[in-house]
Amino acid sequence: YYNLGTALEKAGEFKPAVKAYRQAIELEPEEAKYYNNMGGSLAGMNRTDVAERSYKWAVKLDPRFVDAYYNLGNLLLGLGRIEQAIERLEAALRIRPDHAKALSKLEEAKKALEKKVEAFKDEVDAAINKAQKMLDRGEL
Repeated sequence: YYNLGTALEKAGEFKPAVKAYRQAIELEPEEAKYYNNMGGSLAGMNRTDVAERSYKWAVKLDPRFVDAYYNLGNLLLGLGRIEQAIERLEAALRIRPDHAKALSKLEEAKKALEKKVEAFKDEVDAAINKAQKMLDRGEL
C-alpha cells in the first residue's frame, strides 16, 4: 500500500494516496515514513491541520527522521507560523547539517521573520508617533 500511495501522490492523486497510506499504516502502525508521506498528500489537499498532525506523528515515531522535520517546517512556514517552522528546520539540521533543502528553507524562514520584526517595529513607531501628536494637541 505504501508504494501505491507514493505512486498516486506523484501523480497528484492525493485523496487515493491518503487512503493507500492509511491502509499501509493499518498494517504497520509504527512506520514513520507512512505518516510522513501521508502528510505530503494531505498538504496537497490543503488539509494542513491533518498534515501537521501526520508529520508530528512521524517525528514522534522516529525522532531522527530528517525529512519529517523538514516537511513539518516547510508546512508551518507556508502557514505563516515562522518561529515554529524555524524550530523544526533547525531540528532537521541538528540531525543532518548538510540537508540542502532544510538549509535553504531555514534561510527563507529567517528572512520572513526579519520582515515580520521590521513590520512590527514600523507599527510600534507609527503608534508612538500618533500618541506623541495626540499628546502635543492635548488629546491625551
